[in-house]
Amino acid sequence: MVYSHSNRHDVVRSLAETYGRHCDGFWAASNLTDTSIGASKLSHIGEESYENLYIKIRAMWFYVYQNFLSDFDIFHIGGDDMYVIPENLKLLASTYPLDQAVYLGASIPNYKNPKRRFCGGGAGYTLSRPAIQLLVQRFTNGECPKAVASDEDVRIGRCLEDVGVKCQDTNDELEEVRYHHLDAHYHAAWIPARHALWNWEKLQFFHGIRGNQSQLGQISRTSTTFHLDKTTVRSLSRDRGIRRYHAILWDLCGNDFSARVERAATLNDAEKRQLLRREFERVPKVARALVRNNNG
Repeated sequence: MVYSHSNRHDVVRSLAETYGRHCDGFWAASNLTDTSIGASKLSHIGEESYENLYIKIRAMWFYVYQNFLSDFDIFHIGGDDMYVIPENLKLLASTYPLDQAVYLGASIPNYKNPKRRFCGGGAGYTLSRPAIQLLVQRFTNGECPKAVASDEDVRIGRCLEDVGVKCQDTNDELEEVRYHHLDAHYHAAWIPARHALWNWEKLQFFHGIRGNQSQLGQISRTSTTFHLDKTTVRSLSRDRGIRRYHAILWDLCGNDFSARVERAATLNDAEKRQLLRREFERVPKVARALVRNNNG
Protein backbone atom coordinates (compact mmCIF):
# COMPACT_ATOMS: atom_id res chain seq x y z
CA MET A 1 0.00 0.00 0.00
CA VAL A 2 1.16 3.52 -0.78
CA TYR A 3 0.42 7.02 0.43
CA SER A 4 -0.22 9.67 -2.18
CA HIS A 5 -2.53 12.56 -3.06
CA SER A 6 -4.72 13.61 -5.96
CA ASN A 7 -1.99 15.68 -7.65
CA ARG A 8 -0.01 12.48 -8.14
CA HIS A 9 -2.72 10.09 -9.25
CA ASP A 10 -1.01 9.74 -12.63
CA VAL A 11 1.98 8.34 -10.74
CA VAL A 12 -0.28 6.01 -8.74
CA ARG A 13 -1.63 4.75 -12.08
CA SER A 14 1.93 3.81 -13.03
CA LEU A 15 2.21 1.81 -9.79
CA ALA A 16 -1.17 0.14 -10.20
CA GLU A 17 -0.43 -0.85 -13.80
CA THR A 18 3.07 -2.20 -13.10
CA TYR A 19 4.04 -3.89 -9.84
CA GLY A 20 0.55 -3.39 -8.40
CA ARG A 21 -0.73 -6.14 -10.70
CA HIS A 22 1.73 -8.55 -9.08
CA CYS A 23 0.50 -7.81 -5.55
CA ASP A 24 -2.18 -9.85 -3.80
CA GLY A 25 -3.78 -6.49 -2.97
CA PHE A 26 -3.01 -2.87 -3.83
CA TRP A 27 -4.29 0.27 -2.11
CA ALA A 28 -3.33 3.92 -2.40
CA ALA A 29 -4.36 6.18 0.48
CA SER A 30 -5.20 9.58 -0.98
CA ASN A 31 -7.37 12.65 -0.49
CA LEU A 32 -9.53 11.63 -3.45
CA THR A 33 -11.12 8.34 -4.46
CA ASP A 34 -10.34 6.84 -7.89
CA THR A 35 -11.27 3.18 -8.00
CA SER A 36 -9.63 2.73 -11.42
CA ILE A 37 -6.21 2.99 -9.76
CA GLY A 38 -7.03 1.55 -6.34
CA ALA A 39 -7.00 4.93 -4.63
CA SER A 40 -9.47 5.94 -1.93
CA LYS A 41 -9.95 9.01 0.19
CA LEU A 42 -8.63 8.50 3.69
CA SER A 43 -9.76 10.99 6.31
CA HIS A 44 -7.32 11.96 9.02
CA ILE A 45 -6.60 14.79 11.42
CA GLY A 46 -4.84 17.83 10.01
CA GLU A 47 -3.62 18.84 6.59
CA GLU A 48 -2.84 16.66 3.60
CA SER A 49 0.87 17.50 3.67
CA TYR A 50 4.26 15.90 4.06
CA GLU A 51 4.68 17.66 7.40
CA ASN A 52 1.63 15.72 8.63
CA LEU A 53 2.70 12.34 7.23
CA TYR A 54 2.88 10.56 10.60
CA ILE A 55 -0.80 11.28 11.24
CA LYS A 56 -1.70 9.94 7.79
CA ILE A 57 0.35 6.77 8.31
CA ARG A 58 -1.37 6.16 11.66
CA ALA A 59 -4.73 6.52 9.89
CA MET A 60 -3.62 4.02 7.25
CA TRP A 61 -2.71 1.41 9.84
CA PHE A 62 -6.04 1.95 11.64
CA TYR A 63 -7.84 1.51 8.30
CA VAL A 64 -5.94 -1.70 7.53
CA TYR A 65 -6.64 -3.03 11.01
CA GLN A 66 -10.37 -2.39 10.63
CA ASN A 67 -10.82 -3.53 7.03
CA PHE A 68 -8.07 -5.78 5.66
CA LEU A 69 -6.20 -7.38 8.54
CA SER A 70 -7.51 -10.91 8.02
CA ASP A 71 -7.03 -10.81 4.23
CA PHE A 72 -3.22 -10.89 4.05
CA ASP A 73 -0.25 -12.23 6.00
CA ILE A 74 1.96 -9.18 5.41
CA PHE A 75 1.44 -5.52 4.56
CA HIS A 76 4.05 -3.33 2.90
CA ILE A 77 3.76 0.46 3.15
CA GLY A 78 5.66 3.22 1.36
CA GLY A 79 5.33 6.32 -0.79
CA ASP A 80 4.31 6.63 -4.41
CA ASP A 81 8.00 6.99 -5.34
CA MET A 82 8.77 3.35 -4.52
CA TYR A 83 9.12 0.37 -6.85
CA VAL A 84 8.31 -3.01 -5.30
CA ILE A 85 9.10 -6.55 -6.46
CA PRO A 86 6.22 -8.42 -4.75
CA GLU A 87 7.51 -11.90 -5.60
CA ASN A 88 10.79 -11.27 -3.78
CA LEU A 89 9.03 -9.52 -0.92
CA LYS A 90 6.76 -12.52 -0.31
CA LEU A 91 9.72 -14.89 -0.63
CA LEU A 92 11.64 -12.96 2.01
CA ALA A 93 8.64 -12.72 4.36
CA SER A 94 8.10 -16.48 4.13
CA THR A 95 11.40 -17.03 5.95
CA TYR A 96 10.06 -15.30 9.09
CA PRO A 97 7.51 -16.54 11.68
CA LEU A 98 4.54 -14.51 10.48
CA ASP A 99 2.42 -15.65 13.41
CA GLN A 100 4.61 -13.29 15.45
CA ALA A 101 5.22 -9.55 15.25
CA VAL A 102 7.65 -9.11 12.32
CA TYR A 103 9.04 -5.76 11.12
CA LEU A 104 11.08 -5.84 7.89
CA GLY A 105 12.86 -3.10 5.98
CA ALA A 106 16.10 -1.22 5.45
CA SER A 107 17.70 -0.61 8.83
CA ILE A 108 18.90 2.86 9.81
CA PRO A 109 20.43 3.69 13.21
CA ASN A 110 18.33 6.17 15.16
CA TYR A 111 19.75 9.64 14.65
CA LYS A 112 19.65 10.57 18.34
CA ASN A 113 20.45 7.17 19.80
CA PRO A 114 22.38 4.96 17.33
CA LYS A 115 22.00 1.94 19.59
CA ARG A 116 18.42 1.85 18.38
CA ARG A 117 17.30 1.43 14.76
CA PHE A 118 14.25 1.74 12.53
CA CYS A 119 13.22 0.67 9.04
CA GLY A 120 13.66 3.59 6.63
CA GLY A 121 10.46 4.83 5.04
CA GLY A 122 11.96 5.50 1.59
CA ALA A 123 12.22 1.80 0.77
CA GLY A 124 9.00 1.13 2.64
CA TYR A 125 8.65 -1.39 5.44
CA THR A 126 6.71 -4.61 5.91
CA LEU A 127 4.64 -5.69 8.90
CA SER A 128 3.04 -9.00 9.81
CA ARG A 129 -0.52 -9.11 11.14
CA PRO A 130 0.57 -9.44 14.80
CA ALA A 131 2.87 -6.43 14.36
CA ILE A 132 -0.04 -4.35 13.05
CA GLN A 133 -2.26 -5.48 15.92
CA LEU A 134 0.45 -4.49 18.39
CA LEU A 135 1.00 -1.13 16.68
CA VAL A 136 -2.69 -0.21 16.62
CA GLN A 137 -3.07 -1.31 20.24
CA ARG A 138 -0.25 1.02 21.25
CA PHE A 139 -1.79 3.85 19.22
CA THR A 140 -5.14 3.29 20.92
CA ASN A 141 -3.62 3.17 24.40
CA GLY A 142 -1.78 6.44 23.83
CA GLU A 143 1.61 4.75 24.17
CA CYS A 144 2.68 6.13 20.78
CA PRO A 145 1.07 9.58 20.79
CA LYS A 146 -0.13 11.63 17.84
CA ALA A 147 2.20 14.30 16.49
CA VAL A 148 2.37 16.60 13.51
CA ALA A 149 5.59 15.24 12.01
CA SER A 150 7.07 13.90 8.80
CA ASP A 151 9.44 11.33 10.35
CA GLU A 152 6.82 8.60 10.46
CA ASP A 153 9.42 5.83 9.94
CA VAL A 154 11.39 6.91 13.02
CA ARG A 155 8.24 7.10 15.14
CA ILE A 156 6.84 3.76 13.96
CA GLY A 157 10.23 2.16 14.61
CA ARG A 158 10.35 3.58 18.13
CA CYS A 159 6.80 2.48 18.83
CA LEU A 160 7.60 -1.11 17.87
CA GLU A 161 11.11 -1.31 19.32
CA ASP A 162 9.84 -0.11 22.71
CA VAL A 163 8.04 -3.46 22.98
CA GLY A 164 10.88 -5.53 21.57
CA VAL A 165 10.01 -5.57 17.86
CA LYS A 166 13.09 -4.48 15.94
CA CYS A 167 13.63 -3.75 12.29
CA GLN A 168 15.16 -7.00 11.04
CA ASP A 169 18.43 -7.39 9.17
CA THR A 170 17.02 -8.11 5.71
CA ASN A 171 20.33 -8.35 3.83
CA ASP A 172 20.71 -11.62 1.93
CA GLU A 173 23.17 -14.45 2.64
CA LEU A 174 25.89 -12.51 0.78
CA GLU A 175 25.10 -9.45 2.92
CA GLU A 176 23.75 -7.70 -0.17
CA VAL A 177 20.88 -5.24 0.24
CA ARG A 178 17.22 -6.10 -0.42
CA TYR A 179 15.38 -2.94 0.71
CA HIS A 180 16.99 0.05 -1.02
CA HIS A 181 16.94 3.53 0.48
CA LEU A 182 17.47 5.02 -2.98
CA ASP A 183 17.37 3.98 -6.64
CA ALA A 184 19.35 1.16 -8.25
CA HIS A 185 21.73 3.45 -10.12
CA TYR A 186 22.69 5.23 -6.89
CA HIS A 187 23.33 2.00 -4.99
CA ALA A 188 25.17 0.32 -7.86
CA ALA A 189 27.58 3.27 -8.00
CA TRP A 190 27.96 3.75 -4.23
CA ILE A 191 31.27 3.20 -2.43
CA PRO A 192 31.95 3.53 1.33
CA ALA A 193 33.91 6.75 0.79
CA ARG A 194 30.63 8.45 -0.14
CA HIS A 195 28.05 9.66 2.33
CA ALA A 196 25.34 7.12 3.13
CA LEU A 197 22.04 8.11 4.70
CA TRP A 198 21.86 4.65 6.30
CA ASN A 199 25.03 5.53 8.33
CA TRP A 200 26.70 2.20 7.64
CA GLU A 201 29.48 2.63 10.21
CA LYS A 202 27.06 2.94 13.13
CA LEU A 203 24.79 0.31 11.61
CA GLN A 204 27.65 -2.15 11.62
CA PHE A 205 29.19 -1.07 14.96
CA PHE A 206 26.01 -1.00 17.05
CA HIS A 207 23.85 -3.55 15.23
CA GLY A 208 26.19 -5.92 13.42
CA ILE A 209 24.47 -5.23 10.10
CA ARG A 210 26.88 -4.76 7.22
CA GLY A 211 25.99 -1.75 5.12
CA ASN A 212 29.26 -0.99 3.35
CA GLN A 213 29.07 -3.36 0.39
CA SER A 214 30.32 -1.51 -2.67
CA GLN A 215 28.55 -0.97 -5.99
CA LEU A 216 26.77 -4.13 -7.23
CA GLY A 217 27.32 -5.59 -3.76
CA GLN A 218 24.56 -3.18 -2.78
CA ILE A 219 22.06 -4.93 -5.07
CA SER A 220 20.75 -8.33 -3.97
CA ARG A 221 19.49 -10.80 -6.56
CA THR A 222 16.39 -10.96 -4.38
CA SER A 223 15.91 -7.20 -4.02
CA THR A 224 12.45 -6.21 -2.82
CA THR A 225 12.12 -2.41 -3.13
CA PHE A 226 13.78 0.68 -4.57
CA HIS A 227 13.13 4.26 -3.49
CA LEU A 228 13.06 6.47 -6.57
CA ASP A 229 13.85 9.66 -4.71
CA LYS A 230 13.75 12.87 -6.74
CA THR A 231 17.18 13.92 -5.49
CA THR A 232 18.97 10.95 -7.10
CA VAL A 233 16.81 9.50 -9.89
CA ARG A 234 18.03 10.38 -13.39
CA SER A 235 14.64 10.39 -15.02
CA LEU A 236 12.59 13.07 -16.69
CA SER A 237 9.37 11.09 -16.38
CA ARG A 238 6.91 12.16 -13.72
CA ASP A 239 6.80 8.68 -12.23
CA ARG A 240 10.63 8.76 -11.87
CA GLY A 241 11.05 5.67 -13.98
CA ILE A 242 8.50 3.28 -12.43
CA ARG A 243 7.41 1.95 -15.83
CA ARG A 244 11.01 1.73 -17.01
CA TYR A 245 12.03 -0.32 -13.97
CA HIS A 246 9.11 -2.63 -14.63
CA ALA A 247 9.97 -3.01 -18.31
CA ILE A 248 13.59 -3.85 -17.52
CA LEU A 249 12.80 -6.33 -14.76
CA TRP A 250 10.16 -8.13 -16.79
CA ASP A 251 12.06 -7.95 -20.10
CA LEU A 252 9.37 -5.87 -21.76
CA CYS A 253 11.72 -3.62 -23.73
CA GLY A 254 11.51 -5.79 -26.85
CA ASN A 255 14.34 -6.92 -29.10
CA ASP A 256 14.60 -3.86 -31.33
CA PHE A 257 17.56 -2.28 -29.56
CA SER A 258 20.01 -3.54 -32.21
CA ALA A 259 17.85 -2.05 -34.96
CA ARG A 260 17.96 1.33 -33.24
CA VAL A 261 21.76 1.07 -32.92
CA GLU A 262 22.07 0.29 -36.65
CA ARG A 263 19.88 3.26 -37.48
CA ALA A 264 22.13 5.47 -35.38
CA ALA A 265 25.00 4.79 -37.77
CA THR A 266 23.18 6.80 -40.44
CA LEU A 267 22.72 9.90 -38.27
CA ASN A 268 24.93 12.95 -37.98
CA ASP A 269 26.70 13.75 -34.72
CA ALA A 270 23.97 16.04 -33.38
CA GLU A 271 21.30 13.47 -34.14
CA LYS A 272 23.41 10.75 -32.53
CA ARG A 273 23.79 12.77 -29.34
CA GLN A 274 20.03 13.32 -29.22
CA LEU A 275 19.38 9.62 -29.78
CA LEU A 276 21.89 8.59 -27.12
CA ARG A 277 20.31 10.92 -24.58
CA ARG A 278 16.93 9.40 -25.36
CA GLU A 279 18.29 5.83 -25.16
CA PHE A 280 20.07 6.55 -21.90
CA GLU A 281 16.79 7.77 -20.49
CA ARG A 282 15.01 4.68 -21.79
CA VAL A 283 17.54 2.00 -20.87
CA PRO A 284 19.99 3.51 -18.35
CA LYS A 285 22.88 1.91 -16.51
CA VAL A 286 20.40 0.73 -13.90
CA ALA A 287 19.64 -2.18 -16.25
CA ARG A 288 23.00 -3.72 -15.47
CA ALA A 289 22.25 -3.54 -11.76
CA LEU A 290 18.76 -4.98 -12.07
CA VAL A 291 19.27 -7.68 -14.69
CA ARG A 292 22.47 -9.41 -13.64
CA ASN A 293 22.94 -12.95 -14.90
CA ASN A 294 23.78 -15.84 -12.63
CA ASN A 295 27.48 -15.29 -13.08
CA GLY A 296 27.26 -11.49 -12.63
